Order: sequence, then C-alpha cells, then structure tokens
Amino acid sequence: MDKKSFKYACLFFFTFDAIGVFVPYLGQYLSSIGFLGTQIGTITSAGTATAIIAQGFWGSRYNRRDNKKLFVLKLIVMAAAICFSLHFVESYFLFLLMYCFLYFFQPPILALIDALVIEDGMVFGKVRKWGAVGFAIAVFLSGRIVEVTGLSVIFFLYVGCFIVSAGVLFAM
Repeated sequence: MDKKSFKYACLFFFTFDAIGVFVPYLGQYLSSIGFLGTQIGTITSAGTATAIIAQGFWGSRYNRRDNKKLFVLKLIVMAAAICFSLHFVESYFLFLLMYCFLYFFQPPILALIDALVIEDGMVFGKVRKWGAVGFAIAVFLSGRIVEVTGLSVIFFLYVGCFIVSAGVLFAM
C-alpha cells in the first residue's frame, strides 16, 4: 500500500472508530441518565432526519471549495466539539437539540471522505474497507472499556478518534 492509500485507510479507520464507539452505546447511555424509551427513540430518529438534510447542505458547499480537505477537517472538529459538550447535558430537550446539531456535522463527514478518495483517484474499495475494520474494532474495544469505566466514556472515545482523524487529514 502506498503512502497516500495508507493515509486514507487511517482516515477511514479512525473516522469509523469514532462512530463505532459512540452510536452503539448511545441508547444505553441515555437510559442510564434517566431518559425514557420514547425520548431515546426521538433523539436517535431526529439525528437521522437531521443527517438527511445535512448531507445535501454540506455536499453542495463541499463542491464549491478549493481546499476540500480543510473543509472536511472543519466538520470533523465541529463534530468532536459538539460531542464533547453532549457529555455534560442531561436535559432531554437540550440533548435533543445538541444531538441534532451533532448530526448536522457528523454524517456528511463520511460521504465527503468518500468523495475525497474518489477525487484523488484512489482505489475506493481498497481504502474504504478500513472503515469497516475500524468500526468493528471500535465496537469491541469500546465495549470492553465501557464495562470497566462506565458509559460516559463514549463521548471521550469519540472525540479522541475524531481528533486522530483530524490529525491524519491535516497531515494529508
């Protein structure tokens, strides 16, 4: 694997790590802080609805940028900052609002990284598979970490993985 492919593989790996340490455990975390099942369902579905809108919004802006890597880097930093802030929220309405805000930035990152790979002429499947590997490893390892430290660690793991992703993207 050449140097450029390796960097993209790392980018996919750590970006999907962030998703893998956060998404599978979010419902359990929300339940642990006292949210009801309907509240948890509303939060997660509102995030999905926000993502649908955000994809088109950020995609159109991405197409108009000269430095597309810097653009994606800014989205990664915003998602990490918002997720870090979520750790301190225990109010349902505020959590719902901030989670939608998170999902305004996070889901488009994955699609835009896909676009970067294709625009750089990389073999898409060769580097994209590392995202799946990263997700699988993240779910397993974060499960072990959660057992030892508690569910609130998912926010810090997410932020840490996205910081590494930002570093990889910055180095590109």
